[in-house]
Amino acid sequence: MALYATPLWVHNTGTGGADTRDTGILGLGGRLRFWHSTYFVLEGSPRIGGLAIADAQYAFAIEERVGAHVFSLTFTNGPGTTFRQIARGGVPEHLTLGFNLTRKFY
Repeated sequence: MALYATPLWVHNTGTGGADTRDTGILGLGGRLRFWHSTYFVLEGSPRIGGLAIADAQYAFAIEERVGAHVFSLTFTNGPGTTFRQIARGGVPEHLTLGFNLTRKFY
């Protein structure tokens, strides 16, 4: 089991002609093994202050480790990958399906 908490500060999350707005986010995540090589992953980014455009972004995934590879089937309510996109939040009743493949080289 692994748990993570990372505070973030994002400068200028305003859009278009909006004033410069700073936003604070608390990145939370966890990973739990529930079978020999299968994991459940959960992460979220609630805002702790600043500009609030949409609901907080969250994601969950099922991961399978095969040798040095990890296959991940991910569901998220927002496509954000940068801190500014994550600070803006996700869509409340929308899930996007994603797939990741990673490889450990050491």
